[in-house]
Amino acid sequence: MKRKIVVKVNDLELEFVKNMLKVLRDSSQKIEISSLRFGTLGDYTLVSFNVDEENYNLVSENLTLRGLKLLTPEDEAKRKQTKILNEESNTQSFSSLRERRAGGKEAPSVQLDTAIEQGDYEKVIQLSKDFRIGFDLIKKAKENIETSIKAAIDKSYRNGVKSIFDIDSSVNQLLKIAGDKNVKAFNKHDLQKQAGLKAIALCESNIEENNNLIKICNNNLAPSIICVKAAARFYDAVQRNPQKAEEEISYAVKHLNIRWLRIAMDIAMPEIPQEEIDSVMNLIEIIQGRQGK
Repeated sequence: MKRKIVVKVNDLELEFVKNMLKVLRDSSQKIEISSLRFGTLGDYTLVSFNVDEENYNLVSENLTLRGLKLLTPEDEAKRKQTKILNEESNTQSFSSLRERRAGGKEAPSVQLDTAIEQGDYEKVIQLSKDFRIGFDLIKKAKENIETSIKAAIDKSYRNGVKSIFDIDSSVNQLLKIAGDKNVKAFNKHDLQKQAGLKAIALCESNIEENNNLIKICNNNLAPSIICVKAAARFYDAVQRNPQKAEEEISYAVKHLNIRWLRIAMDIAMPEIPQEEIDSVMNLIEIIQGRQGK
């Protein structure tokens, strides 16, 4: 036998309900949830669907525990909602109740605050997509994605500045951010450029890190302008240090991806100052001359 559930939602909650029901339906073939039907009640949307008797309690509890308003004539569901509402009002908020039921794990709100503070943007992005933590935390996570990315950039850069032994790992982390598809998906292109420029700055801070500039040049996931600027900085560094010029150029001849550098030049040309274009073209000419020998 099927039982009907009606949920009153706002626009944000509507997407949440759709995603949650899809997850429940996909998680078990035993859960039978009908197609959704929609109506309106003032400024709210009414979502109605049928669920099999065996899983009715599971579905209704998942909705109610997340603060959603169930509009159903069935006494059992009303008693369930009343019980949970009483528990919330007498002891703790829905958010706290949800966190207490997490089985002793660190509460999602604590996880989110820690991730934002420590620059763990990957965790923040993950939580922004996790319907289990509730609307308020999802919203907070989405609002702090940029903050956490900035914190990650600052943290990696500071580590490299503090110790020359951490420059390599810091450059790798900054390049990871600069080329991260998840960051790009949130249209944080300026932050990806910032991460790449910070990586270049760390390389320029130590003459022994010129080889890392070649690594940045070859990174085809980072913004093209970063590749071009790294090549220009490498050429300029070589020109300033004639004693190591031969060694540095020999390394570039073996490792620099000229084909990708030319593609990046074409893409980033409108954003590149003429002096940097000249440096890159000089570098390409030198390397091609060596390769032609």
